[in-house]
Amino acid sequence: MRVIRSMSPDGWTPVANTAAQSRKLSWRAKGLLLDLLSYPDGYNVTFDGLMKQAKGAGDPDVEGRDAMRRAMQELERKGYLAHRRVPVENPAPGAQRWRTETAVCDLPMFANDPGGSDSQDLQDSVPPDFSSPEGQEVINNTGSYKKNQQQEEAEQSSSALAAARAGQAARAREERRAELKRLWDAASKLDDGQLRRLLLQFEQKRPQKYREQRQAALSQLGREAPEDLHSVRTVDLLSYDYALQHYSRDGKPLPDWLVRFPR
Repeated sequence: MRVIRSMSPDGWTPVANTAAQSRKLSWRAKGLLLDLLSYPDGYNVTFDGLMKQAKGAGDPDVEGRDAMRRAMQELERKGYLAHRRVPVENPAPGAQRWRTETAVCDLPMFANDPGGSDSQDLQDSVPPDFSSPEGQEVINNTGSYKKNQQQEEAEQSSSALAAARAGQAARAREERRAELKRLWDAASKLDDGQLRRLLLQFEQKRPQKYREQRQAALSQLGREAPEDLHSVRTVDLLSYDYALQHYSRDGKPLPDWLVRFPR
């Protein structure tokens, strides 16, 4: 299996591998757990709102209310999710005086042996009616239970390692982009004969891939600049660009025959 991670500028969510790779959780429950953990601590989100968002997305593969209810109940049963009722300060006349908070964690902290008064308080509370969860808030694992020193150190170490890996990956991507630009700029300075011989090396070594990349170049020019289809040099340069992009995807060094320019 090849794993490709994208560090989105919109943010990303670190999750303990014990949860992500748990074989005691259904795939559906793990998906819901990941969604809930992506919100900051104290964020006001209701399960009813999540279901409305999923319905609004309009994708037929997205689960409905009953499936989500079963996933929530599974997370609660296995200790990843718990509820408590808290009083509402200064409620409006006739308004409800209690609201339900839901705490969620990427470790099964709320199992039969929660190990803390906060967790026990959550565990002993009455679960809300999932069919009508108005006023329900989700509190994620940051601050919803008492962490011991070992857990805090492990989280800090995991976060620092993730940040370091993200920085390394970003630097590697930037270096690869600079390398590809340098090669393409050098290829664009070759004369027509040298450029043709460079592509001939590609065709001789990987004939099928050569045809695929050249066809991709022709298709792009056909859509965006049909007049350039008559320019062999333009097609060659774009084919070389496609070849560079193709062989750079796995992060390995580019083939010698693709970067060895003919004299």
